[in-house]
Amino acid sequence: MAVRDPVGLAPSRGPGLVEALIGEIGLTRGAGRVRTSGAGGLEYGRGGISASPRARTMWQLSQSSNAVVLKKIARGGTGTAQSLRAQMAYLFGKAEGLFGNMVEHDPEARSLSEEERLAIAADWSAGWRGNPKNGHTTHLLISFPAFVKPAKAQLIAEAWAAEMFQSGAHQHDEWAYVAALHTDRSHPHVHIVLNNRGLVNGFWFFMAKGHAFNLAVMKERLAGIAEEEGVYLDCSSRRDRGILSYGPTRAEIERARREERAPREVLLSGPVLEAALAEVRANAAVLKDLAMVAELGGLARAADRMREASEVLARGGIIQPLMDVPDKSEGGPPMAGSKDGREVEERGRGSAVESAGAGGEKAREEREAGGERRGPDREARAEIAPPATRRGLETYFADWLSRTEDKIAALPPERQAPLWRELRDIASDVVRTLGDSRGAELMTRDPVSRLHGAELTERGDGRATLTIGRDQRDLNADEAKELKASLRAAATEAGIDPSQVEARLARPAPSAFQERERVTADLRDVAERQKLDLSTEEGRTTAARRVDAFYAQAAKILDKALAIERVAEAVPGLPRALKAMAEVRVEAGQLRFESEAQAAAFAGDMAARYGKTAMQDLARGKDDALKRDFPDPAARAAIARAVMTVATVHETTGLSLAEAQRGIQLWDARAKEMEAGRHVDADRRSSLSGDRDRERQLTRDRSRDREL
Repeated sequence: MAVRDPVGLAPSRGPGLVEALIGEIGLTRGAGRVRTSGAGGLEYGRGGISASPRARTMWQLSQSSNAVVLKKIARGGTGTAQSLRAQMAYLFGKAEGLFGNMVEHDPEARSLSEEERLAIAADWSAGWRGNPKNGHTTHLLISFPAFVKPAKAQLIAEAWAAEMFQSGAHQHDEWAYVAALHTDRSHPHVHIVLNNRGLVNGFWFFMAKGHAFNLAVMKERLAGIAEEEGVYLDCSSRRDRGILSYGPTRAEIERARREERAPREVLLSGPVLEAALAEVRANAAVLKDLAMVAELGGLARAADRMREASEVLARGGIIQPLMDVPDKSEGGPPMAGSKDGREVEERGRGSAVESAGAGGEKAREEREAGGERRGPDREARAEIAPPATRRGLETYFADWLSRTEDKIAALPPERQAPLWRELRDIASDVVRTLGDSRGAELMTRDPVSRLHGAELTERGDGRATLTIGRDQRDLNADEAKELKASLRAAATEAGIDPSQVEARLARPAPSAFQERERVTADLRDVAERQKLDLSTEEGRTTAARRVDAFYAQAAKILDKALAIERVAEAVPGLPRALKAMAEVRVEAGQLRFESEAQAAAFAGDMAARYGKTAMQDLARGKDDALKRDFPDPAARAAIARAVMTVATVHETTGLSLAEAQRGIQLWDARAKEMEAGRHVDADRRSSLSGDRDRERQLTRDRSRDREL
């Protein structure tokens, strides 16, 4: 039986399962660059957790990745053509590379000639009006670690600038810009100068919190693009590292260089200091939680580093990632101050990362000797090197979850149920700790679609048992073979890997969280095989609808395998479900199924009990088929109205949107007629009752007169 109590109904309008999840799996516009796979498909989006920026940053920072350095140069904007020419003369006077949408693309070019600089300055300044406070241009600086080769630095900066200022991915406009690569310092750096007035829509470029261009988002994208090129950076700020002072100004840096001294920094004070201290305390707490996450997967050394960093922040110390060549052990260099063969800068309050007491010093001495103390529980586990990518936290968690699921699935069936529940509880807590509230919620929910909740237990003789929730049926060898073949054929037609679909039958998704990961994999399959661009609205919608249609078809195949012996029962639970649907619609005003698969199963049950044209008849105002279950015309009208509401949301019910909307209008009008009829009847009954009362009173009066 495909339709049961309508627990999947919710009082809101919504699309199918996949379309509803599109926004959750990172396929939204501007969420990131799309990389083409070797087969011409796409690698885009995510299906796992979405850790908070704070958690992701602290995970990387505690492992001493290198910080992204992206600055807007204070007072670096120019207000006149003369000042712009002077700025360009300086920037391109010692440039070792250049790029931008105002210059010809030439990988061999090193600088702009004086004529080219003059032409750009004249072109930009011709459109300037007024005297903006920060100038008509913006000057940005990107600095890379010393180990990054200049050519790689230019490649990363060029890709980032193209996304920011040319693609329209962050704001619907394009800005003119030029950039110069400098190598006169120990680390390569890129200067970018852009004209603030947009070329297409005239939008004024500015950077601010909450705006499309804010420093945090711009750093995130720079780190993401760098990762694609094999350079791993984090987005930590001075406060993240525990530095409670303002960075030195450019003027102070130049003055200190002339005076041959270290630049002076101004300490935070007042409310700003209080806010910074609160942020440092929050970071210390996050690091403690991350140490627990690392411990779950056996990353003992990573967990130790995170606990050490947490203690350092709690004591007022400073974590300072090393801007140096990352070594290969555990994916990155040791944390600054850990004394693993590296000397670090002393800052007023001690080393960049202070010793975590005698115990911490002892642990470091042991690591210097080439080993690490392990308790009996750790000795039994092989330690996995922590990832050194910007999304390492998400990747690590996904790997840990997958390994744990494999271990549980390998146990005898009678031992699995309590462990699955325990895993859901633990994983939900971890995901919530990492800042993914939606992921934590999905961890506690069962899968929505029939396919991801189905389990096929095969036996050696070819027979199998199909289980979906509380529904179960034993299949003979031919039925089991037909079921798998039908699902494989449907998957192939949709563009989804059929072997993956068949493998899922052996292990249903433990929760809606894992279901989301499977949806992501299916979307990628469809996009790759159908050559769809998931960075566009059209590509995302097309892929989502294809996957939703496959899930609906898979639900029919599975329900057919379960309901072969139940068709003759004509779906006895359907009347109760219809009554509940009518009640939910009246209370909430809207109605939908959890997925297109459920909607398709509902339409099939309507046809099985009330005839093949049941949905079309209701859309035309005919409710004769419902009379045997619902003698009351008002009850039939309420049910028909609820069915039409569902049909406006789900195409798989068999009605077009226009048919469903006409049906709603028809049944709304009929409900008004019935209501008006009830009022007329009530008035008539009231009038007749009054007439009878008056007649009785007249009779009593006449009797009294006769007696007198």
